[in-house]
Amino acid sequence: MDNQIPFEQLDIFTVLGVAQDDPDREAFLQQMEEAIWEEIVENELADKLSDTELGQIESILDAKDVSQDGKRDQLFGMVVGRIPNFEKIVREYTMAAKRDLLSERLEGTKEFYTTTQPNADKLSQVERAGQLFEAGEFSACAQALNAIQG
Repeated sequence: MDNQIPFEQLDIFTVLGVAQDDPDREAFLQQMEEAIWEEIVENELADKLSDTELGQIESILDAKDVSQDGKRDQLFGMVVGRIPNFEKIVREYTMAAKRDLLSERLEGTKEFYTTTQPNADKLSQVERAGQLFEAGEFSACAQALNAIQG
């Protein structure tokens, strides 16, 4: 599997094997962004920002009349100058979420070909994808799973 796209650049829908025309893509992306922000607020910002600032962040996250892009811009503007390496922190949390979702997909696919629709050949391919995951070759793992289900 030469010419791999680095996992950092691989879009989440490719990681999950979601079709380009899936109508739930945007809603999923919004939920994922919100979950990542909530985790960052809880784990990284809670002890670095005042209660007032944390309240402002919660208000931004809860705002129904602001687009995801608008929320992201407001949040970044609020914390990027206050937290050293904040952009790096966001990237790390995003990568961890992608790895977790890929791991869940791998386990779900394995279970599917083990119990729901037993298929020794496909299960062997899933196990190979699992080896790629364990070796840290996440892009190759995602592409292997896409090939199995494609």
